[in-house]
Amino acid sequence: MTSVPGIVAALIAAGVVNGAVAAPPSIESFAARPRIESASISPDGHYLALIQISKGRGAVVILDRQANDSDNRKVVLGEPDEFHLS
Repeated sequence: MTSVPGIVAALIAAGVVNGAVAAPPSIESFAARPRIESASISPDGHYLALIQISKGRGAVVILDRQANDSDNRKVVLGEPDEFHLS
């Protein structure tokens, strides 16, 4: 039986021998906001609220976890185009 450390060592060696090194991410993708932020589930487990990011802008989305349709999300609040401080 092969040990786990032996398998890991073999996989690392195979990657080094093949020269398979992943390219580093671009600065844009590295610094981009995550697709989903701040998920929260309702006390009864029926709804899921989250901030969903699309094209760099956030929107508060409510999902009905017990709905049968595939598009059961409701956007309740979107990020404004610009902020004004006074």
